[in-house]
Amino acid sequence: MNKILIFFLTMFICSAFQGVPKLDQTNDDLLSWSETRKLDWNDFAADYDANSQKRAHSEIFIDILNVRLENSIPKYDIGCQFVKSKSWIRICEDNTLRKQQLEFDIYELYARKIRKSFDSLTVLNVSDATKYQQVFESLNDASAVQNAAFNLEVNKNPKKLKGWTKRITEEIRQLESFASTK
Repeated sequence: MNKILIFFLTMFICSAFQGVPKLDQTNDDLLSWSETRKLDWNDFAADYDANSQKRAHSEIFIDILNVRLENSIPKYDIGCQFVKSKSWIRICEDNTLRKQQLEFDIYELYARKIRKSFDSLTVLNVSDATKYQQVFESLNDASAVQNAAFNLEVNKNPKKLKGWTKRITEEIRQLESFASTK
Protein backbone atom coordinates (compact mmCIF):
# COMPACT_ATOMS: atom_id res chain seq x y z
CA MET A 1 0.00 0.00 0.00
CA ASN A 2 2.81 2.38 0.89
CA LYS A 3 4.48 1.84 -2.53
CA ILE A 4 1.23 2.60 -4.32
CA LEU A 5 0.75 5.80 -2.33
CA ILE A 6 4.33 6.91 -3.05
CA PHE A 7 3.87 6.16 -6.75
CA PHE A 8 0.67 8.21 -7.08
CA LEU A 9 2.12 11.03 -5.00
CA THR A 10 5.16 11.04 -7.27
CA MET A 11 3.00 11.11 -10.40
CA PHE A 12 0.94 13.99 -8.99
CA ILE A 13 4.00 16.02 -8.05
CA CYS A 14 5.63 15.34 -11.43
CA SER A 15 2.65 16.75 -13.23
CA ALA A 16 2.91 19.86 -11.07
CA PHE A 17 6.47 20.67 -12.13
CA GLN A 18 6.64 19.63 -15.74
CA GLY A 19 8.33 22.11 -18.07
CA VAL A 20 6.08 23.42 -20.86
CA PRO A 21 2.68 21.86 -21.61
CA LYS A 22 3.01 19.76 -24.73
CA LEU A 23 -0.64 19.13 -25.54
CA ASP A 24 -0.30 20.68 -29.00
CA GLN A 25 3.18 19.37 -29.75
CA THR A 26 4.05 16.25 -31.73
CA ASN A 27 7.27 14.28 -31.52
CA ASP A 28 8.33 15.90 -34.82
CA ASP A 29 7.95 19.30 -33.18
CA LEU A 30 10.30 18.49 -30.30
CA LEU A 31 14.01 18.14 -30.73
CA SER A 32 15.93 16.54 -27.87
CA TRP A 33 19.39 17.94 -27.19
CA SER A 34 22.12 15.88 -28.80
CA GLU A 35 25.90 16.05 -28.75
CA THR A 36 26.00 15.19 -32.44
CA ARG A 37 22.85 16.85 -33.81
CA LYS A 38 23.14 20.64 -33.69
CA LEU A 39 20.41 23.14 -34.52
CA ASP A 40 20.05 24.19 -38.14
CA TRP A 41 17.97 26.81 -39.93
CA ASN A 42 15.16 24.32 -40.63
CA ASP A 43 14.56 23.80 -36.90
CA PHE A 44 13.11 27.30 -36.61
CA ALA A 45 9.60 26.71 -37.94
CA ALA A 46 7.63 29.59 -36.43
CA ASP A 47 7.06 32.89 -38.20
CA TYR A 48 9.27 35.52 -36.64
CA ASP A 49 7.75 38.14 -34.35
CA ALA A 50 7.66 41.37 -36.36
CA ASN A 51 7.29 43.36 -33.13
CA SER A 52 10.46 41.92 -31.64
CA GLN A 53 13.90 43.48 -31.86
CA LYS A 54 15.42 40.04 -31.30
CA ARG A 55 17.28 38.32 -34.12
CA ALA A 56 15.86 34.97 -33.04
CA HIS A 57 13.86 33.15 -30.41
CA SER A 58 14.32 29.59 -29.23
CA GLU A 59 11.64 27.86 -27.16
CA ILE A 60 13.58 25.43 -24.97
CA PHE A 61 12.64 23.65 -21.78
CA ILE A 62 13.77 20.97 -19.36
CA ASP A 63 11.15 18.32 -18.82
CA ILE A 64 10.42 15.13 -16.95
CA LEU A 65 9.97 12.55 -19.70
CA ASN A 66 9.21 9.59 -17.48
CA VAL A 67 8.94 8.64 -13.82
CA ARG A 68 8.93 5.22 -12.25
CA LEU A 69 9.53 3.67 -8.84
CA GLU A 70 12.42 1.32 -8.13
CA ASN A 71 12.41 -0.07 -4.59
CA SER A 72 10.19 2.83 -3.47
CA ILE A 73 12.67 5.39 -4.88
CA PRO A 74 11.40 7.63 -7.70
CA LYS A 75 13.49 7.48 -10.89
CA TYR A 76 13.13 10.34 -13.34
CA ASP A 77 14.14 10.63 -16.97
CA ILE A 78 15.01 14.28 -17.62
CA GLY A 79 15.05 15.74 -21.11
CA CYS A 80 16.09 19.00 -22.70
CA GLN A 81 13.71 19.90 -25.52
CA PHE A 82 13.70 22.46 -28.34
CA VAL A 83 10.25 23.34 -29.72
CA LYS A 84 10.48 23.92 -33.47
CA SER A 85 6.98 25.38 -33.92
CA LYS A 86 7.63 28.10 -31.34
CA SER A 87 11.17 28.99 -32.40
CA TRP A 88 12.06 31.52 -35.08
CA ILE A 89 14.94 33.34 -36.70
CA ARG A 90 14.58 36.82 -38.20
CA ILE A 91 18.22 37.37 -39.22
CA CYS A 92 20.04 34.36 -40.68
CA GLU A 93 23.66 34.82 -39.65
CA ASP A 94 26.07 32.19 -38.40
CA ASN A 95 26.47 33.96 -35.04
CA THR A 96 22.69 33.97 -34.60
CA LEU A 97 22.52 30.21 -35.08
CA ARG A 98 25.55 29.65 -32.80
CA LYS A 99 23.91 31.79 -30.11
CA GLN A 100 20.66 29.78 -30.29
CA GLN A 101 22.65 26.55 -30.08
CA LEU A 102 24.43 27.81 -26.99
CA GLU A 103 21.09 28.62 -25.36
CA PHE A 104 20.09 25.00 -26.02
CA ASP A 105 23.45 23.86 -24.59
CA ILE A 106 22.91 25.90 -21.41
CA TYR A 107 19.57 24.18 -20.81
CA GLU A 108 21.24 20.80 -21.42
CA LEU A 109 23.91 21.73 -18.87
CA TYR A 110 21.19 22.32 -16.28
CA ALA A 111 19.36 19.13 -17.27
CA ARG A 112 22.61 17.30 -16.45
CA LYS A 113 22.87 19.15 -13.14
CA ILE A 114 19.33 17.98 -12.33
CA ARG A 115 20.21 14.38 -13.25
CA LYS A 116 23.32 14.59 -11.06
CA SER A 117 21.33 15.96 -8.12
CA PHE A 118 18.62 13.33 -8.57
CA ASP A 119 21.34 10.66 -8.65
CA SER A 120 22.68 11.98 -5.32
CA LEU A 121 19.18 11.79 -3.82
CA THR A 122 18.81 8.22 -5.11
CA VAL A 123 22.14 7.18 -3.56
CA LEU A 124 20.81 8.52 -0.24
CA ASN A 125 17.58 6.48 -0.78
CA VAL A 126 15.41 9.60 -0.71
CA SER A 127 11.87 8.53 -1.55
CA ASP A 128 10.16 11.87 -0.86
CA ALA A 129 9.14 13.21 -4.28
CA THR A 130 8.97 16.77 -2.92
CA LYS A 131 12.77 16.73 -2.48
CA TYR A 132 13.15 15.93 -6.17
CA GLN A 133 10.62 18.64 -7.00
CA GLN A 134 12.62 21.23 -5.04
CA VAL A 135 15.82 20.30 -6.88
CA PHE A 136 14.06 20.37 -10.25
CA GLU A 137 12.47 23.76 -9.67
CA SER A 138 15.65 25.31 -8.27
CA LEU A 139 17.89 24.16 -11.11
CA ASN A 140 15.26 24.83 -13.76
CA ASP A 141 14.99 28.40 -12.47
CA ALA A 142 18.80 28.64 -12.44
CA SER A 143 18.90 27.62 -16.11
CA ALA A 144 16.60 30.53 -17.00
CA VAL A 145 18.74 32.95 -14.96
CA GLN A 146 21.91 31.65 -16.66
CA ASN A 147 20.34 32.07 -20.10
CA ALA A 148 19.22 35.60 -19.27
CA ALA A 149 22.76 36.50 -18.14
CA PHE A 150 24.17 34.93 -21.31
CA ASN A 151 21.78 36.88 -23.54
CA LEU A 152 22.40 40.16 -21.75
CA GLU A 153 26.17 39.83 -21.97
CA VAL A 154 26.36 38.54 -25.56
CA ASN A 155 23.77 41.00 -26.87
CA LYS A 156 25.90 43.85 -25.52
CA ASN A 157 29.15 42.35 -26.80
CA PRO A 158 28.84 39.58 -29.44
CA LYS A 159 32.58 38.83 -29.11
CA LYS A 160 31.81 37.24 -25.73
CA LEU A 161 29.99 34.37 -27.47
CA LYS A 162 33.29 32.52 -27.93
CA GLY A 163 34.11 32.62 -24.20
CA TRP A 164 30.62 31.51 -23.23
CA THR A 165 30.78 28.66 -25.75
CA LYS A 166 34.09 27.44 -24.37
CA ARG A 167 32.88 27.58 -20.76
CA ILE A 168 29.51 25.89 -21.33
CA THR A 169 31.05 23.20 -23.56
CA GLU A 170 33.58 22.40 -20.83
CA GLU A 171 30.90 22.26 -18.11
CA ILE A 172 28.80 19.92 -20.26
CA ARG A 173 31.87 17.73 -20.83
CA GLN A 174 32.52 17.56 -17.08
CA LEU A 175 28.98 16.22 -16.59
CA GLU A 176 29.22 13.67 -19.42
CA SER A 177 28.21 10.84 -17.08
CA PHE A 178 24.85 12.60 -16.61
CA ALA A 179 24.00 12.84 -20.31
CA SER A 180 20.53 11.63 -21.22
CA THR A 181 20.24 7.99 -22.20
CA LYS A 182 16.87 8.60 -23.86
